[in-house]
Amino acid sequence: ATDEHPRLLLSGTVGLTLEFKLSTLITLGSGVPFTISDASKGFGPGEFELRRNGGRPDGFIQYSQVDLRLAKDFTISDGRRINAFAECFNLFNAKNYGGYDGFIPPATDNPNPKYGQPSTLVGPTRSFQFGMGYSF
Repeated sequence: ATDEHPRLLLSGTVGLTLEFKLSTLITLGSGVPFTISDASKGFGPGEFELRRNGGRPDGFIQYSQVDLRLAKDFTISDGRRINAFAECFNLFNAKNYGGYDGFIPPATDNPNPKYGQPSTLVGPTRSFQFGMGYSF
């Protein structure tokens, strides 16, 4: 139910001065499909048609998210280290939509003005996380 064509994931890590590490995960996608409930012929037997994953959002990139992580290791003694990091999820606060309206009413009714429009946001809004780890 959540297939997405195409979806591109890019990741990378780079070493910075003072032994900091910066890494990123970039996700770009076409958006997930939605189910079409087609009642254009009516609701009777053989008239109503349910097309699972029959609709797709308009446009090429409907989902985008850029995450960043800055980390540094500190050695405190032989074999003992502390790792500190700061992360930002959805750096550009992209609005990624879901819950598309896929209802097609009977031909005798008015068209659905919300057909193909999203009703929810998916994925996180811009958020931050800080943490530490200890290894020995």
